[in-house]
Amino acid sequence: MNRPMTTLDFLDRGVDVYGDAVGIVAHDGTEFTYAEFGERVDRAGAALSALGVEQGDRVALLSPNTHWFLETLFAINVIGAISVPLNYRLIAEDYEHILDDCGARVVAADHEYAEKVETVRDSVPAETFIANPADRVDGDWRDYESLLAEADPDALERPDISEDDPATINYTSGTTGDPKGVVRTHRTEHWHALITTHHTEISDDDTYLWTLPMFHVNGWGYPYVITGVGGTHVCQRHFDARGAFDRIHAHDVTYLCGAPTVLDMMVDQYQSHDIAASGNKPVRIATAASPPPEATIRTVEDELGWNILHVYGLTETGPLITTSNSPRRIESEGRFAVKTRQGHAMLGTEQRVVDEDGEDVAPDDEMMGEIIVRGRQPSHGPLLEQTRADS
Repeated sequence: MNRPMTTLDFLDRGVDVYGDAVGIVAHDGTEFTYAEFGERVDRAGAALSALGVEQGDRVALLSPNTHWFLETLFAINVIGAISVPLNYRLIAEDYEHILDDCGARVVAADHEYAEKVETVRDSVPAETFIANPADRVDGDWRDYESLLAEADPDALERPDISEDDPATINYTSGTTGDPKGVVRTHRTEHWHALITTHHTEISDDDTYLWTLPMFHVNGWGYPYVITGVGGTHVCQRHFDARGAFDRIHAHDVTYLCGAPTVLDMMVDQYQSHDIAASGNKPVRIATAASPPPEATIRTVEDELGWNILHVYGLTETGPLITTSNSPRRIESEGRFAVKTRQGHAMLGTEQRVVDEDGEDVAPDDEMMGEIIVRGRQPSHGPLLEQTRADS
């Protein structure tokens, strides 16, 4: 039987297998079991349907790392709609461009950022604006929790979803022009989550701290990964090192992600205060962008006792396409020879580095080139024009 690969496979497994286990810890410490999380997802999906959202519609999502971001991300896909996570660091004019570009029908925003959308709401195609909570936002906004309370989860109907249907549109940062939408299908998100689960060694006893922004390429796929394996999400609205250590201690966090600057801030907090580096379980951290230098690896692994995993990718590729997490290579070549590089291709991924003539460059740490990637998790074709053509 050829069963489509969709993002909902991860939600359904988390709810079915781990319904009685805590799946989500909100920023304020409120806990939701996976059964409770699944019901809230269904309520959010039913609420969106009642507001007129249909299969293929775009729903923009603007929030820091919150439990309701995770709920809404899944709820959008439950009804066959397409999520458009927005970078909360952008300005109002960027939101105006993105919301118009993707044709978002609904905007769901955290109170902290809704004002930026409010200033351009008359210039975008969205018909409905949802805030959490709405009483902290000026303007005509529906309240998220009120919509969930009024919704009937039993009324939710899941449409037939093809694995080639768009699941999400991730926008680039716009550093060289207007942000551009990258269309990602259910299949690409599904495959990326599977290989990320393998290469970063995620299991059901992991507790994942949300230091990485959830909007950033769908949080590198970890909403699906952690939910699918039955791990625990611990939400931190915005990263700060003190708050991160508090949550590591309180919830026995085992895994988190962050850019090299996050590593530096965690090290500084640890060295400047008399605190434990972890709870009762060992911690590992995945970092991206530039590989960590040898000095950082020594400090994080030898002083804090954490294990560093390095990954590499970009918005158009899923994002993750390489990792240096290779115990076999680390044992034979040494951790500094392996972890100070981008590593090797992930499963199902082919990559080359070529010169301007398309010829492979020598792997000598000197020649520069352009990365070419082929695999199952890169963007499934052209950018936003593909989705418009299918509308």
